Amino acid sequence: MLILGALPAIACCDATWSEAGDGAPGAAAYDPAPASCGGCHPQQHAEWAASAHARSARQPTFRALLPEVEASWGAAARAACERCHAGAALEPEPAIGCVTCHAATGNRGTRDGRLTVLAGAPLAGPTGAAAGAPHATRDGDFLRAPDLCGTCHEVTGPRLFVEPTLTEFRASPAAAAGLTCQGCHMPRTPDGHTDHRFPGFRDDALVATALRLDVAPLPGGGARVTLTNAGAGHAVPTGATLLRELWVEVDAGDGPRRVITLGADLRDAAGVRVTLPTDAATATIAALAPGESVAADVPGTGAVTARLVARAVEGELAAALGVEDDAPARVIATARLPAR
Repeated sequence: MLILGALPAIACCDATWSEAGDGAPGAAAYDPAPASCGGCHPQQHAEWAASAHARSARQPTFRALLPEVEASWGAAARAACERCHAGAALEPEPAIGCVTCHAATGNRGTRDGRLTVLAGAPLAGPTGAAAGAPHATRDGDFLRAPDLCGTCHEVTGPRLFVEPTLTEFRASPAAAAGLTCQGCHMPRTPDGHTDHRFPGFRDDALVATALRLDVAPLPGGGARVTLTNAGAGHAVPTGATLLRELWVEVDAGDGPRRVITLGADLRDAAGVRVTLPTDAATATIAALAPGESVAADVPGTGAVTARLVARAVEGELAAALGVEDDAPARVIATARLPAR
């Protein structure tokens, strides 16, 4: 086994990209470019091309944060971010592409992108080895496992970028019921293949299935607005939690106002609120674990309209990074209570 390149000593990401140089059984040459895969898998390629995985190294918020990370935390921290977002060294362009997952054989730790990817080895498929394929194939146990997703979605740094998404999933009712990450984030399409758009926080329909918004009258007057993590197998928000913003606003006839906010509260060493994660000494996360609810009471007897709103990047942070167009606010769900 030949290790491709020596990695710097980076605490965040200690990935190993490997090449099968010892005649792996069934090995066959193939072009690792996603466009080449699209020749036989055009729908999957089109879905992937529109996904966050395809944009992982060129997404505007990520690119805007990199110089801030380097200026505040050093070149090693920037390299850790880039290494995780660039995918396997086999990818012709930095991205989480086809071979990053389909040529992965395991990991050196289920965290921080410590994935093992073998060049030239048979490619894993969701239904096992396929006869007549133009390259060697193999069964995809690891491809179907939450540990594959968790290798990159369990993050322990640099600094405040700590994302225990796989840990959250393992403790969830979804995991206890035998569900997987792929079940929600790679659902079956009408023609039976797995969707390669990898819907996440930026997908309104997925967020709407995860969170339930209710408005109910209170016995003494007023209304109670409740937000529940009713469908996600992890906390919401999770992933890039330091960036996310999710809130419930109500309008009881006097204009909209926020009553529930989820996301990160960033503070410097003096306890003063800051905008950039790289300026913060602490981060207090407000998120809903699976099955957890948060509620707010609204006084009055008039009609109440509640809206669940999400932004992939918190408003002030988006403005500071100059990426407002990358993260518009979206209304995910609306609930109403008529006047009494």
